[in-house]
Amino acid sequence: MDYTKIANLIYTDSRPHFCHFDIYVPQSNPTGTLIIYLMGGGLRSANKDSQHIAAALARRGFAVAVPEYRLMPEAQYPDFILDAAEAVSSILKQAPKYCGKTEKVFICGYSAGSYLAMMLAFNEDYLAAHGLTPNFATGYIFISGQPTKHFAVLRSDGQDESAIVVDHTAPLYHLPKRERHMPPMLAVSSDRDMPVRLEQNLLLVAALRARGHRASLHNLGDVAHGDMAKCTPTTDPAVLPCIERFILTGYAEQ
Repeated sequence: MDYTKIANLIYTDSRPHFCHFDIYVPQSNPTGTLIIYLMGGGLRSANKDSQHIAAALARRGFAVAVPEYRLMPEAQYPDFILDAAEAVSSILKQAPKYCGKTEKVFICGYSAGSYLAMMLAFNEDYLAAHGLTPNFATGYIFISGQPTKHFAVLRSDGQDESAIVVDHTAPLYHLPKRERHMPPMLAVSSDRDMPVRLEQNLLLVAALRARGHRASLHNLGDVAHGDMAKCTPTTDPAVLPCIERFILTGYAEQ
């Protein structure tokens, strides 16, 4: 094994559950990169112990932290976003103890985790509560994220979960203004993504670019939503090459 996994570190002592993170430390990290990876699961299920993508990235020489966050139905909007912001702040403070000084920090999310990453990037209030601005990050990676109101939040509010809604719970509602500095952003989707997900990400990237932000879209082609970040301990996820390219260059194929 060319990485070390340190499990069940605590990012907050304000509650007994959903307060841990794991960190994967590669034997060598030549780029000094830390990736904070927010898991998917529809805001209702997430298991940090099964995130083999973190190990895949660590094998490529990137340190990766995977935090838990509260889940619906016990949690409600915006509990999971608050958790993500608190986790990011705490991980930034604790990571040097385990993986040394980091030169680059990327916030990466898959599916529901990507929704959380978008909200941290676009709505400054969440990170501001911890003395951070969204541009502390070197870049943001949104893998099959939903930039409109998340379907689980729609369901919780008694709305049709297939509705396309842009309200205060939607990342698009908080789209950064032209004059606000943003680090590079990568959106990833595919021809076989969830219904309307590719189109929503095309809209997101177009809207960001229209405001002068550096954003790109990578289409994985014939890859189903559930297979984008799926891997085993010995196989890499479909999304890994474009993540690696973005981390190393700040660009992605369009």
